[in-house]
Amino acid sequence: SAKTPRMAVSMRNLVSSSFILALLPLCSAAFSGFDFSRPAGTSTSLRNSVSSKYSTFIPSPALRLRGGENMKAKLLELGQDHLFEGLSPEQSEALLSQAAMLDSQLPGGLSAYVTTARKLLKDSKEGVNPFEGFSPSVPTGAKLEVGSEEFLSMEKIGISAANEAGFVLVAGGLGERLGYTGIKVSLPLYLAERQMCFLELYAQHILGLQAENGNQRKIPLAIMTSDDTHELTVKLLEEHGNFGLDESQITIMKQNKVPALIDSEARMSVKDGVIQTKPHGHGDVHTLMHQSGVVGKWAAAGVKWVVFF
Repeated sequence: SAKTPRMAVSMRNLVSSSFILALLPLCSAAFSGFDFSRPAGTSTSLRNSVSSKYSTFIPSPALRLRGGENMKAKLLELGQDHLFEGLSPEQSEALLSQAAMLDSQLPGGLSAYVTTARKLLKDSKEGVNPFEGFSPSVPTGAKLEVGSEEFLSMEKIGISAANEAGFVLVAGGLGERLGYTGIKVSLPLYLAERQMCFLELYAQHILGLQAENGNQRKIPLAIMTSDDTHELTVKLLEEHGNFGLDESQITIMKQNKVPALIDSEARMSVKDGVIQTKPHGHGDVHTLMHQSGVVGKWAAAGVKWVVFF
């Protein structure tokens, strides 16, 4: 919300309300059980079509097929026959190239995507409760009084831990629902602080934590963008000198899109020989952090915690 109160750069509010509650271990085990591999012969690169300043991950087009499989045979096996109806040989070839690229970007490929979608859609249709067998409970917590000895003790621990943390910002959306024509991270904080936008506020938090730790290291920031926000986010950073952050501590990850589905059989939407796609949503950030190399890079640099803005 554009009316969110400004958090003190002294780190008091940041540490108590965000840091203590949102520290998450950074470890490869978090991604166990998922196939993040890319097809043989494909590649991704840390490159930026807009600016070479930032470490930027944009998936390169992957035209080789996963595991050498025939893409058309795979699509037919997945019940996607309708994709080829009325297409010319040239259109079919273009569609297969697009399908190969989508296959390379999805964990487990198109097979896993369609299979999982069918199960979820079937369960939803049949009223299956995904939480069956679970019992809700309220976790034990602590109520801290600002300025108390306990609060100050925890604040000190949180500030120290920030020196081994990395921050992540999901910034793939526009601000239309808020009556704003730009990207959400460029929204002004509130009427009295229109000169500061949310991205600047986040940068100030990071700079403040660095200062509290004697500027021993530059705390990394990873920003997930989309087709709608990528160029505008880069432009916002460039026009404002990264809001004080060093270029080397910023990584921009552009998320992929996924096939849109038209029915409970998980048939893909197609128009004029092109598979229709949609944004993958915020949940894509964990996969993208792994695929882009951010997890490995941060772990090698000694990052132990991840904080999501």
